[in-house]
Amino acid sequence: MTRNLRSQRRHRYRLLAPVISWVSQSTTEELSTPPLNEAGVILLFSRMMEDLGIIYESSPAQYPDMIGRIKTVRGFERGRIEFEFVSSNLFRHAHDPSGCNMIIYWENDLKTDKVEELDRCNVKILALSEIIENGPENQIREGGEGYSTVD
Repeated sequence: MTRNLRSQRRHRYRLLAPVISWVSQSTTEELSTPPLNEAGVILLFSRMMEDLGIIYESSPAQYPDMIGRIKTVRGFERGRIEFEFVSSNLFRHAHDPSGCNMIIYWENDLKTDKVEELDRCNVKILALSEIIENGPENQIREGGEGYSTVD
């Protein structure tokens, strides 16, 4: 790829992608583009995790993507967290939902039966795009509670 073509691509993304911002505990945070893939979801989450009451502990070499401490009414509890760009990738990548406690994603494309499967496995659902839109309060859902599907 030539230097000029790389520059044009970078410029095109900058023009098409809106700046996303959210209010954290102490400041307004911004990213120049919303996530475009799973790595972008992880980057955005790393900027938001303190406000969400999640503490990083480790990154296993295989599924799930992260081990962390999740703030609950009982204090911080250890949790297995999986990141996906779109929620259905959890199943597309053939991950066993019972192997994680939480899925964090950007776009929702789950059908009702998959939300019910996450609910049976007690997997919490966290949509970063909804946090950007609505704020961080009460955004971690137990299973399918208050979760919209795309059926």
